[in-house]
Amino acid sequence: MSSVQDSDIIHHPNDGYFKAVFSSPAHSADFFQRHLPAPAAAVIDWTSLENVSATYVSDDIQVSHSDLVFSARTGDREVLLYLIFEHQTTVDRAMPLRLLHYSLRLLTKHHKESGLPLPVVIPFVLHQGPDTWNVSTCLEDLFDLPEPLQAAFQPFLPRFQHGLLDLSLYDPASEEQQSAQRVVLQLMKMARQKRVLEFFDWLARETTLRLTDALLHTSLMYALSTDTTLDLQQLIRKLSTNPRMQKQAMSFPERLLLQGREEGREEGREEGYSLGVLKTCLRLATRKWGAVPKLLEARIGALDYTQLERLSEDLLDLGTLNDLTDWLDKAGA
Repeated sequence: MSSVQDSDIIHHPNDGYFKAVFSSPAHSADFFQRHLPAPAAAVIDWTSLENVSATYVSDDIQVSHSDLVFSARTGDREVLLYLIFEHQTTVDRAMPLRLLHYSLRLLTKHHKESGLPLPVVIPFVLHQGPDTWNVSTCLEDLFDLPEPLQAAFQPFLPRFQHGLLDLSLYDPASEEQQSAQRVVLQLMKMARQKRVLEFFDWLARETTLRLTDALLHTSLMYALSTDTTLDLQQLIRKLSTNPRMQKQAMSFPERLLLQGREEGREEGREEGYSLGVLKTCLRLATRKWGAVPKLLEARIGALDYTQLERLSEDLLDLGTLNDLTDWLDKAGA
């Protein structure tokens, strides 16, 4: 898995999960081999795939912090190939124009540093929905010329198209092999449709799937972050028909709590952190609402001393766990 922190997933669930999974060249190589057109996928040396996003972030080329850029080579030819991986949660008719601009900046940078020939650039959009992607992926369709003008101006129009996987139409059964990729894409799809519990029903039936601890940890974190009304124990109970995966998931709560607190320290929150005030806040919350979801415990554990003091005073006025979540959101925890 990538170096993306749990806090990124907590605060920006969709983008954070996307980057946590697909920043890994292994996961992205698996994705592209399955979803690029077969002729293109067949000529790329996937062992050469390298995440070079940081280079373009520093040069302010990326349009969005959720974009990923990879370099690769093709077979026995020294041809540099850039794959732009654009994570999109809304339908954007101007996406071909946006990606053309992005591609031109990549090409301009390459030309400035290395000259000619130019590298191939393949832009690809992973659309998370929930709406269906119902607009063209071709730049020339944005001109919308009347019939008499098409023939006259066609030679002067730029031809450009981006790849697309629309998760609103994704069917995991269409995958030829059982892979962790199916889990990631199905969770991203169903999370946007607010069907997280249904996803875990589906996952429980996938008894032949094998997930690494890291991927399961990240997926559970995403599920709990995208739907804060859920408790980890609900998700674990959903896996009861898949004992192996359920056992794997049961080791998650303590790690999550400890990790959340550690991230709170690492992110520069004040060191005047008081365990006594933390225990008071957790005790008050438990008395008020019963069991407090582990994710919320982790977020409370990441607060600094001043925030904990304020929370201990405000807890009496908070009506529901959703109010507590809103309080933590405003506190930036």
